Amino acid sequence: MKVVITTKDGRVFEGSSSNVSMGGISVECSADVAKDTECTVSVLLGESEDAIHIEGQGKIVRCDSEYLAVSFYELSLGGLEHLRNLIRYNSAEEIEAVENEFSNHIGLKRRESSPEEE
Repeated sequence: MKVVITTKDGRVFEGSSSNVSMGGISVECSADVAKDTECTVSVLLGESEDAIHIEGQGKIVRCDSEYLAVSFYELSLGGLEHLRNLIRYNSAEEIEAVENEFSNHIGLKRRESSPEEE
């Protein structure tokens, strides 16, 4: 998948994803970015203009001459659902482990409603 990373200072890096999870993504590209740099990530799930894409915010956790890794700290609601479906689709043999990761991921737990919300 094509991935576009835009840093807060406006630098843009494009590459291909080599690994994706609910926590982040590794991108094969040549970049010179400092660790902890905040960025916007766009994962394009197709070639056409109207292709589905996953949008999120993150920070660079690793960078070398061949790839960089971004840890997500925010995903759009639609992006979150597309990411979950992408991971399910590509993990058909390990679906139980994937569903377990979803239910145990702190950022994905369903919020209990309070009495005021009922």
